[in-house]
Amino acid sequence: MAESLFLFDSDNVLKKIESSDFVTEDEFQRLLAQFPDLLTDADLGEGSPRRWMLVTREAPVADSLEGSGRWALDHLFLDQDAVPTLVEVKRASDTRARREVVAQMLDYAANAVNWWKVDELQRLFEKSCDEAGTTQDERLSQLLNSSEPDLEAFWRSVQSNLNSGRIRLIFVADRIPSELATIIEFLNEQMQSATVLAVELRHFFNGAERILAPRLIGLTQKATARRSIVVPARSVDDWMSDVLSATANTESAVRKFIDMMNDLGASTAVAQKSLALECGPTRLRVAYIGADGRVAVSLFQLAKSHVFASEASRLALLQRLDEADLSPSTRTLHGEPALTLPSVTNEEKWIVLRNIFEGVCKDLTNQQVTE
Repeated sequence: MAESLFLFDSDNVLKKIESSDFVTEDEFQRLLAQFPDLLTDADLGEGSPRRWMLVTREAPVADSLEGSGRWALDHLFLDQDAVPTLVEVKRASDTRARREVVAQMLDYAANAVNWWKVDELQRLFEKSCDEAGTTQDERLSQLLNSSEPDLEAFWRSVQSNLNSGRIRLIFVADRIPSELATIIEFLNEQMQSATVLAVELRHFFNGAERILAPRLIGLTQKATARRSIVVPARSVDDWMSDVLSATANTESAVRKFIDMMNDLGASTAVAQKSLALECGPTRLRVAYIGADGRVAVSLFQLAKSHVFASEASRLALLQRLDEADLSPSTRTLHGEPALTLPSVTNEEKWIVLRNIFEGVCKDLTNQQVTE
């Protein structure tokens, strides 16, 4: 990119504005927090231009269920689809703006999807709103272009996106080295749920006028095509018809299981290749249905809750599934044992199945209400 830009002022006088470094990294970060559109309003291959809402600066990222913030992410944004967007800012003068920064961001991402709790993110957002002299409703109204935003539904979507790994990682620097750009393009082409991008934000200043010129990196044709292979279904019915590849009997059993879980207070979250069932105020994933119609019990996700944090509690759940002759496919206590649903005419097994999942959902709800 050129080292200078040329600007015609209101008197038609041409002015030269030369490339300039940001004075400090904090100045760089404050600009991004104040003007999120600097991340670009491109559609990022998702069909519509992105709009951004800052949740917080220095977002804490824990490394365990009970851990506090081991790391601090520079910025956490959400877009209009409730996709968590992790942003790290580095000046070109910071020599870490290459492999080390990538490793750091992957650390943040891996732990964020595992340990972030939506109620804590909402508290951080509320604090940011208070500091800015605004409200959650006002900020969300701007993001969603809605006069009556549904806060609860929006934050449920945030939780669903975290559960399915649908996040976005954006590296921001005043210069993106070619080596870093190559790594980012490779990662973005390989990942299915997560998006990895960089924004090179060049700074031009002549002592009076200032220009910031963003350039998006990583949105290659291959990465865009990879994500368009499977279009996320918009509804359970769409998912059933487009993704589920099962016999008529299995399809009936899947429909019965979804209805049963909804009746127990669970919500559905449609992903590209699976349908998740989530329980409790923070919508923790309890199980998901694969394209083959089998139900996987997400012990990995349940282990994040206090009530199922111990191996003994998860072992007890596995034993109940065994006793019900549901034949879980694995005994791994951090795994996702898959079950074949009983025939819709086998009422005895469906009663047992309902009792098991009713207990799980009640335990999660009671635990989260009392925390």
